[in-house]
Amino acid sequence: MSAYDMTVSDAIYGETERYVSRQRLHAMLDHEFKLNIDRLKREPRGTQYGRFFAFADTVVARSFQGRQRMPRD
Repeated sequence: MSAYDMTVSDAIYGETERYVSRQRLHAMLDHEFKLNIDRLKREPRGTQYGRFFAFADTVVARSFQGRQRMPRD
């Protein structure tokens, strides 16, 4: 998943009041998980390709003004 501007994010995941929130995170994860399941069901895969992993990471950009505030739910 990538971060988008508000217009693109709303088009993909639906409108929301807050973009950095647990509600938005769940909407994004639900959407992306469904896409993966749909894509994996398209072709028979056999046992050779039956293992998957997930990686999650968070990046915070430092404020150009020097004040750092961490977003909270």
